[in-house]
Amino acid sequence: TPAPALAVAKTQLQFAYVAGSTAPIAQSVAISNSGTGTLTWSAASDSSWLSVSPASGTGAGNLSISISPAGLTPATYTGHIQVSASGAASSPQSVTVTLTISPPSTAPVITGVVNGASFQPGIESGSWVTILGSNLSNTSPGRTWKASEIVNGNLPQSLDGTSVTIDGKPAYVYYISPGQLNVQAPTDSATGNVAVVVTNNSQTSAVFSAQLENASPAFFLYPGTTRPIVSHFPDYALVGTSSAPAHPGDVLILWATGFGVTSPATPAGIVVTGAPATATLPVITVGTVQMPVSAAVLTPGSAGLYQVAIQLPTTVPTGTVAIQASVGGAMSPAGTTIVVSAQ
Repeated sequence: TPAPALAVAKTQLQFAYVAGSTAPIAQSVAISNSGTGTLTWSAASDSSWLSVSPASGTGAGNLSISISPAGLTPATYTGHIQVSASGAASSPQSVTVTLTISPPSTAPVITGVVNGASFQPGIESGSWVTILGSNLSNTSPGRTWKASEIVNGNLPQSLDGTSVTIDGKPAYVYYISPGQLNVQAPTDSATGNVAVVVTNNSQTSAVFSAQLENASPAFFLYPGTTRPIVSHFPDYALVGTSSAPAHPGDVLILWATGFGVTSPATPAGIVVTGAPATATLPVITVGTVQMPVSAAVLTPGSAGLYQVAIQLPTTVPTGTVAIQASVGGAMSPAGTTIVVSAQ
């Protein structure tokens, strides 16, 4: 009899929250079947402040784990999400969730460090990173860097007194506001957990641990949707939506970050010149069909912004179909879709 085996990608999560501020965003944990047969699982929380969705599923899936800190006093809380699969090996498994609630403060507090395109954990050297929290900057409602702040092609490491270090190295600050920063991660050969620190006019945040990876591919999305921003080549019209679907035979440009090193290598913190190509072409699938990739390069005049050119074959599925990228085994988040219509 086929024997399923329960696999849970992460067994520990941490959330940080300042009393009276906005609750941190949910975090995702992947579930998969490392055995054979059919895996049917359920997930449940043991704490009133901790929730998980969905509560059950079949096969691979993603748990969205979130917190509701209202009414909790400043302290450190520990809860658990138990994932069970009847008849499966390695079941049950537990995800330990630590919530640290701090009293109100004027010092910057980091509640999340995520990929700047997917808003999921996992960042890469030179990729775009979004930092969420409170008191991250005194500039409200927020602003991006000005052209005058890019000097001789070098990107700014501080805006209005706000700066960021990742693994002890200065990041390059594009956008600042009290609740969100967008930065380019510095060049770094390290992988694994690294320290992220925000300084706002001499006040420094506590260290927040982020996962630095060799690659963290993600497509830039239209706000609040699962639709990636896709351009039609050569006119660069936006396509891939229900009002402007793509078609078999179209050459498409996908806009992304975290697609790995280039050849020649391109350091973070400078405006890109030329169009340095990724050292290895990524694998792009639409539905279950692998797409021919003609180019994957950093965009000239930008920083950390990749453009990937694919051509949809005649065999491409039509309708609302999933699109995903793989770089050296690292996958872009599931659930991203484009609309493809027959000619």
